Amino acid sequence: NEYDTSTYIFTAKEDGIYQVYVQIEASGSLSVATSFGVSILHNGARVATANFANIGVLGITVTPPFRNTTTLLQLSAGDTLQFNLDSSLLSASINGNTTNSFFTIQQIR
Repeated sequence: NEYDTSTYIFTAKEDGIYQVYVQIEASGSLSVATSFGVSILHNGARVATANFANIGVLGITVTPPFRNTTTLLQLSAGDTLQFNLDSSLLSASINGNTTNSFFTIQQIR
């Protein structure tokens, strides 16, 4: 398995082209944030991001709770992929109890 569940890092075993997708769902308790999203990092550098304001009115979120992004990357053996939760809040949580927060990494060539 190329994904290490203790470090949350994917390390490619083979050179190739990989399709990477990540999606998160904000928890209902997330308040107003000028910036909330998710990024894909290749060897520590941000290569794709979905990030926009999260706004709630009277406890009702009026912006979509989902953030997702995808990219194709040329990886060499040993390259790493990570996902980063971006937020202007000091702390933010995603809805981890559903199937709405996930990622996929597929080698396509």
